[in-house]
Amino acid sequence: MTFGRGVLSVFAAVFGALFTLFILESMQHPHTAIGFDAVFESVLLSPRFWGIAVLFVGLLFLTNLLKNKALRVLLFWIPSVTLLLLGLGVCALYGYIWLHFRNM
Repeated sequence: MTFGRGVLSVFAAVFGALFTLFILESMQHPHTAIGFDAVFESVLLSPRFWGIAVLFVGLLFLTNLLKNKALRVLLFWIPSVTLLLLGLGVCALYGYIWLHFRNM
C-alpha cells in the first residue's frame, strides 16, 4: 500500500506542477493563445516544472505520513486523487480529440 501511495504522489505532483505552471503562464500572457505544444516545450522542459514537481512530491509524501486519519484524508487523499483524475481526464480528452480529428 505504501508503494501505491508513493506512485499516486508522484503522478499527482507531476499533474499538479503542470497545472500550476500552465495557470501561471496563462496569467503572465493573458491575450495570447497557449497551445498543447507550447505547454510541452515551455513547461515540461523547464527546471521550474521539475522543481515544483519535486516540491509537490515532498509535500504529498509528508502528508501521507500523518498519523491522524482525518488530516491524512484532507491533506493527502483529496488533493492527490483530485489532481490525478483531473490530469487523466485532460489526457483522455486530448487522446479523444486526436483520434477523432486525425483524418481531417
